[in-house]
Amino acid sequence: MRSLAPIVDELRLTGAGALVVGLAGLAATIARRADEPARVVIPFLVVALAVGAATTIVGATWLRRAIPQAPPPPQGSPMEPAGRTRLRCILASVIVAVLMVVAVILAPGLAAILAGAAAGSGATDLRTALWVGRVQRDDGVEVLRAAATSPFAGSRRPVYARPAA
Repeated sequence: MRSLAPIVDELRLTGAGALVVGLAGLAATIARRADEPARVVIPFLVVALAVGAATTIVGATWLRRAIPQAPPPPQGSPMEPAGRTRLRCILASVIVAVLMVVAVILAPGLAAILAGAAAGSGATDLRTALWVGRVQRDDGVEVLRAAATSPFAGSRRPVYARPAA
């Protein structure tokens, strides 16, 4: 049986990590291409907006529909330890950060695009975490999600709700 993790914790960690990596990637790419910042900033903004919109439409909308219908967690489902949740979520950001460093060095144009994708995705996760937090407070529930088995697992993992402790 898969362990469960608080979805707000996951969204905050992955969102903050992706946003920081994206903004750091933007800064590093601008520094690398100081003579032509518009060729960095414009692709970054376009991709950040496009990815932010796409992840909102696909992931956040799915979650907004799933949470009100979320069943209680399966009997006996273990909770993932908080430290493991943090490590799992941070690992994805570290992998993207490594890719970002390589892109900044070898292909600054690609780095701007990668930075925009990370920032757009991160911003959506943070906004979704705020929404889920409001739902939890208003409805008196805790929303849980099946813990990912990979740092790149999709967001459409089973969602559960239980009365808040």
